[in-house]
Amino acid sequence: MKNKLMLPVGLLLLAGMLTAGGCAAKSDLAKAHDLNRKSNDLRMEAEARARRLEGEKKSMQDQLAILQAQARKAENDAAALAAARADLQTRFDKLAEELKNQKTTAPVMPELISMLPTRVNKALQAFAAANPGLVEYDSRHGMVKIKSDLTFALGSTTATQSAVAALTKLVGIINDPVIAGYHVYIAGHTDNVRIRKPETKKRHPDNWYLSVHRAVAIKKVMQTAGLAPARIGVMGFGEYHPVATNKARGGNVRNRRVEIWIVPPDRFLTSSSGGAAAVVDEK
Repeated sequence: MKNKLMLPVGLLLLAGMLTAGGCAAKSDLAKAHDLNRKSNDLRMEAEARARRLEGEKKSMQDQLAILQAQARKAENDAAALAAARADLQTRFDKLAEELKNQKTTAPVMPELISMLPTRVNKALQAFAAANPGLVEYDSRHGMVKIKSDLTFALGSTTATQSAVAALTKLVGIINDPVIAGYHVYIAGHTDNVRIRKPETKKRHPDNWYLSVHRAVAIKKVMQTAGLAPARIGVMGFGEYHPVATNKARGGNVRNRRVEIWIVPPDRFLTSSSGGAAAVVDEK
């Protein structure tokens, strides 16, 4: 529409200029041409701007459509997550209720808690608590662990005063009448460090001997404290039953130990039927 209107205007101006005649007509014609050119330039700029704005409008519409699609997806995801959370909560509540019922109805099995009578088990727990640096107690197996480094000097089998005092109290617990028939097995263990000092090697040729000799030393202390010899068994395992890696920090210390196992009479050994053997002077 703009093109159709502008063309007649230019022609009218041109006609008017031609009728005026002479130089003035030529000047007016040039002005008309210049005006017409400027008009066309303005028109083209307007059209280009309109196209640019139309393109921007289309781009914004596309972005808006993408954002709306993302918003719909986020809403759907949120709904799905809420449903999944509700399902997990339902399953959790069900499992919690089943666990609660199981704890309520499950039978108590004392034999899984300790193999020793309750009175003795509590006394041994208190004994270990009173000697935390020297003693450990395993109630599942009825085993008292004595740490060698606090019981003997390096390469020695002579028990320290504090160890003798603790072992004497231990004998008092083991002599409880409720376990009078139980065996007491004393097992020595070492780390894997070889015996090298000549004076030590004379007494203990290797770790086997050292482990047995330390078990025998503990046996002597406990027997002196009143533990019947007929109940006692002594053994040594050398370095071959470690409870920790010797190379690890503190591993050697943990492996150097003496274990005292309090065992019911129907396990490991048959009970004696004739009492203790008579002692003779010579063999």
